[in-house]
Amino acid sequence: MAGPLSDTEATQASTLFANTCAGCHGEKLEGGVGPSLVCVSSQYSTGKIAQIAQYGKGRKKPNPMPSGLATTEEAMLLARWLTTNQTLADSPCGRPAKETPLAPISTKKYG
Repeated sequence: MAGPLSDTEATQASTLFANTCAGCHGEKLEGGVGPSLVCVSSQYSTGKIAQIAQYGKGRKKPNPMPSGLATTEEAMLLARWLTTNQTLADSPCGRPAKETPLAPISTKKYG
């Protein structure tokens, strides 16, 4: 597993999340049509998060996450970003919030 995200990677991941994921999972990971991603790393490994980001999940549910939303590289970047940005105070997974705040979501197009 790669180390911490560089500033460039964090910006890319934040932009990718804003353009691809936030519509369903919320700008602050709080959930909406899709489930909350707060503390998702306590439920899934980075590799599993990347797999879900690339291939989707819940095909038998009313609002499944479709596959093809991210390339392999984008999925891993998102997974790394999600596992290092679980910073919302009083997190329901029982871990204290990290001091580094969630990277702001950019409205710029990724790519």
